[in-house]
This record gives sequence, structure tokens and C-alpha cells, in this order.
Amino acid sequence: MIVSEKLEAEEAMTKLYSTAKRFSQRYISPLVLRQIYRLYCKWRGLVRNRNGWWDSRKDERRIYAFDSCILHYLLERCFWVHYGDNKVVAHLLAILFELDGHLGKIFDFSLLSSGRKHWRTKYHDHEQGRNTMLKLSAEDFFMESTWKNEALDAELVKPLDYFLEHAYKRRVLFNNKRFAEQFIVHSIKTILGRRFSLLCHPCAMSFKCPEILPKLLRHGLFVNAGPKDENVGKLITGIIGIYATSGLEAIPLQILEMGNVLLRAVKSVDPDVLMKCQRIRNRTPLVQKLLTNVVETDVLPKLRIRCGGPQELQHICRCVIRKCLYESWQLPTGICFLPLPTLMKEYINLKLD
Repeated sequence: MIVSEKLEAEEAMTKLYSTAKRFSQRYISPLVLRQIYRLYCKWRGLVRNRNGWWDSRKDERRIYAFDSCILHYLLERCFWVHYGDNKVVAHLLAILFELDGHLGKIFDFSLLSSGRKHWRTKYHDHEQGRNTMLKLSAEDFFMESTWKNEALDAELVKPLDYFLEHAYKRRVLFNNKRFAEQFIVHSIKTILGRRFSLLCHPCAMSFKCPEILPKLLRHGLFVNAGPKDENVGKLITGIIGIYATSGLEAIPLQILEMGNVLLRAVKSVDPDVLMKCQRIRNRTPLVQKLLTNVVETDVLPKLRIRCGGPQELQHICRCVIRKCLYESWQLPTGICFLPLPTLMKEYINLKLD
């Protein structure tokens, strides 16, 4: 019985891999995509329900390598053809989170196209509750990635918009957190854990481009954040750090917009939290001096009032409305249906101060 199950799983793996290799181009038919997805689900069911076979460390690594390779293949093609089945896309995102413990790889498919004989990938060991780096050889399952940053620049629909739309339509939760919340929290912890310099701030390094954070904020990131939320403090401190490294004279417009949208999205910020996030300098007096400089030069206009309060009545109303829409999964799409003037809708959608 065990031998027949293992043989069936091996045959399913071979068929799935050969089919994916045959349709290796970027744009494939949605019918073919659906077929490969069904083959993938069948193989995954056989592997997950295995009994006494493929239990060695080497076999586990081989299964993970193949699983990750085909999963990235499917996610790439879903985006390129703008596949419209919410159930399928949401299921693939859930598997990605199950394998890696985060959703960061949907913006880093280029790792699969390195062409090296050996490359490293992160395997999330749920039993140990930690991430383990695995070294996979070229003899393992490998497929050339179609995910190139230069190709994304010409796309009308960016990957974040696409995956956010599908995840929110299905109301998918990843470890009891929504897509935007899970992604930003993981990225902040990763960046700070690696002790990057100020130039490698969380937004630019983790999200590849600064305009991604405002999109996540408009989808409800930090909508429930309190004044002492450390993740908000780390982001604001990182943005101030960019200002510091620019010679206290100029700050990139994208970084400036990122900071302004962040201050529109949160109700208030505790200055003590910013003092604790000492990624700018190691000494508190220098941090205090830099914060004062930022406030006085009006680089982030709302920083003074968010840290000092009291907050404007219209800002409090905005936060309450956004929280109500967030709880019903209507943020930000539900804003356009509110019986309000256009300027007020833009204000609620964090486009205006």
C-alpha cells in the first residue's frame, strides 16, 4: 500500500513538473493554468496524507523545493494573465504563507531565476517554530522565473494590487492577520533583525519601492494601531533617518509621501516610542535633536500634532470611518460609495491632509 502511494505521488510530481516546463512562457491559457493548479492540488493531497514514506530530511527538503517551485510558477502566471478566480489565488497565497511563514516572496520571484548551481531558500519549520535555510542543488526542481522588475514597470496592474484584491475579496486571514498587516510586520522585523543601515530603511528594502506602503495603509494597515505601536514608531524613525542621511537638506519625494500618508493613517504617535526606536543614532540626545529639527523644518507637517496632540476633529472622524469600513472589509473600496463630496472621500482615503 505504501509503495503504491509513493509511486502515485512520484508519477503526479513528474507529470506536474513536465506540464509546467512545457508551458514555461509568461502568458498561458487560463484553462492550462487551471489544469496545472488541479494537478498541483492532487499531488499536494497525496504528499500531505502520506503514511510512513518520504519522512527523511532529504525527502522533506525535496518536497519543499518542488512545492515552492510550482507554487511560485502558479502565482506568477496568475498575475500575468490576471486570473480572475478569487478562490484559486487566495488558496495559493495561503499555501505560500504556510510554506514560508510570510508573504514576502510574491515580490521576489527573481530568486528562482538566479541560474546558479546552488541557491538558498528559507523553509518554515512549523514544528520548531522557526525558519531554516536550505541549500538546494540544480538537480532539484528548477524553473526559470518570468518575474522581472523591469517588466513590472510597464504593467497596468501591479502585483500588490492584484494579490490584495483577491485576498480581500475572499477575506483571507494569514495567522489571524490580513494581507497588508502580515506583510509589513514581517518586513519590519526582518530589516531590523539584520541591522541594516539607515539607507536600507524598511519601506525601500522590504517592498522594493516606496509607493507600496501607502497602498497597504489605504487597505487598513495600522487602522487599529495605538499611540504606542512600535511598528509605527520604527517606520517613522526610519523615514526620519532617511532625512538625516540626506544631509538635513532634502528628502526624496517618495519617502516624504510615504511619511505623510503614514501620519494620516494613524490617530496619534507617542514620542517615547520614537525615542526607543533608536535606529538613527545610539544616543538619546542626538535622537531628540534630530526629531526637533524635523519638526521645526516642517518636513513632515503632521508630525508635531501627531506626537503632541490634541488631534483635529476631522482627523478623528476619518480614523473612525476607516475603522468601520475596515471591520466590514470595505476599505478602501467602500469609500467611493459614501454619500460625501469628492474632497472628503479623498481625505478619508489618505490622499489629503
